[in-house]
Formats: sequence, structure tokens, C-alpha cells
Amino acid sequence: MIRSIGGIILTGLLAIGAGLAHAEDAPKLPRIGQVFGSNPVVAKPFDDAFREGLRSLGYVDGENVTILPRYAHGDPARYPALLSELIELKVDVLLLAYTAIPAAMQLTKTIPIVAPTMGDAVGNGFAASLAHPGGNVTGGSNMGAEMGSKRLELAMQVVPGLRRAVVMFEANDFQTSGANEFRTLAQGVGVTIYPVGVRNLDEIETALKAMQRKRPQALILWGSPMMYEHGFRIVAASTSYKVPVISDGRSFAEAGALLTYTNDLYEMWGRGGQYVGRILKGAKPGDLPIEQPTKFELIINLRTAKALGISIPESVLLRADEIIR
Repeated sequence: MIRSIGGIILTGLLAIGAGLAHAEDAPKLPRIGQVFGSNPVVAKPFDDAFREGLRSLGYVDGENVTILPRYAHGDPARYPALLSELIELKVDVLLLAYTAIPAAMQLTKTIPIVAPTMGDAVGNGFAASLAHPGGNVTGGSNMGAEMGSKRLELAMQVVPGLRRAVVMFEANDFQTSGANEFRTLAQGVGVTIYPVGVRNLDEIETALKAMQRKRPQALILWGSPMMYEHGFRIVAASTSYKVPVISDGRSFAEAGALLTYTNDLYEMWGRGGQYVGRILKGAKPGDLPIEQPTKFELIINLRTAKALGISIPESVLLRADEIIR
């Protein structure tokens, strides 16, 4: 009996040892670290598009790749800690909201970084050129300056006699620079722009109270992770003050913005997934050109127009990709 028990124990130990050896031999799945600027609910449509793009190259979370998501909940100050945590976990690629790029570039020069939407990637120092980024950052450009010009043109068509507008944006170096350029552009067509940079919800609330007193003819809201996080609050307050919102991104239109015009952000996040897949297959980020958007969408919210007493010109309605009634 003693020998029998000893044999059983020995057999068990050998089986455990074989299992451990097998586990050590098993290949480690590539790790993708994600940093979203918003919360999981707001980020989900973008994450879904990313995963679909990744899947198109054969990568599925939990099967042959591990995705590690992190969320800043609208607070850019959280980026360094979130990024440091992912770098400690030895991720193979970082997928980032564009506002996290500066923090990531300070923390790593070697881990590939993919940002599906960037403004002026070259001007902001993210890449040497669009065709040959050259460093560890690549992704897509959302053509911020061109989109801003187009939104101003549309705003002047839907807001009669537009001469005064507030531009609200996330107060970081590249959006502040863009806002100053936008103000110069608007002055050239007779529109005075009051730029308002905000860094957190308290500053957003202060800006909304000031807007309630001053009542500009329009609020031009620049999309960013922080603005997506608090978009419903901003749009609802602005509309209650009878100030129409012109912005980018479907979620703002669904929240009640009068008009949104932007490149198809979900398509760009899908292409971001494909870029991550190509890097996992051996491509270098510095060799992957920063892509320009190919699809754009104009959404008009007629419910908001009616509430504000604004009549949208037929010429604008005919160009709309979607009308919310």
C-alpha cells in the first residue's frame, strides 16, 4: 500500500512538472496596451471598430493576442500613470487617444505607438513626415485644420448672421495652437472667435456659466477625449441657453448638437486596428505612413433646429449624410 501511494505521488509530481514545462514552452501572446481618454461606455464604439480592424488581419483578443485597456475618464493627468503601468506589463504595441501621445513619447522611444486620429502630426512633433513618420508613432490624421474650416463654413450657413462664436477645446499645446489659427481664419470671414480652453469638468462648468451670460451666436465644440466624456452635459447646457452647437463626431449630434461634420472616426479606428496588426506581423511604425481620412459625414439634428427656431437651408439638408428628426 505504501509503495502504491508513493507511486501515485510520484506520478502526480511528474505530471505537474510536465505541465509546468509545457506552460513555460507555450508562446506568450502579443500584448496590446490601450489608453482611452474617456470611460468604457464612451470608448466602446471606437474600441469595437479597432477590434474589427485587428480581426481583419487575423488577431482576436484572448485567442492569439491580449488586449489590455485603460481609461482616463476625461482626465489627461492620468495618462502618465496608465502608460507606465502598461509599459511595466511589457506591451508590444500601444494604441492611444491622440491626447496621450506626448506623455507616451516621453516614456518610451521603442514601443510602437498607434493613434487612429491625430491633427497635425508633423507640426505637433509626432512624426518627421506623413509619408515617413520615422519614429515610433504612426496612425491617422483627422485633418483638424481642414475640418475646422469646413465647420465654420457650415456654421455660417445654418446660423443666420453669424458674427460671434465661442470655440471650446481641451487646453493642451496642440489644440491651443489650432484654436489660435482658427481664430485668424474666422477673422478673415468676419467672425469673431472667443477661444476657451478647458482642462477639467470644473473649468467646463465655469465656461458654460460664462457662456450663459454672454450668449454667443454659436458654440463650436472641438472633439477630444475630455469633450466626449462630458459631451452630453456641454451640449445640453448650451442648447438650454439657446446657443447652437457645431461640432464633430456622431455622439455630439446624438446629444443634440445642431450640426456635426467630421471624418468617419469609426473607420479610422478600424484602420488603427489594421496598423496594429501590421506591426505585430513585423512592420515598423516609422515606415507606416500616417493615413488621411477618406470618408466624411455631415449630420443635422432637426429636433435641435426646431427647438432653437433655426431653419436649416435646403442646400445644407441635401448634403447631409444623416438627418436626426
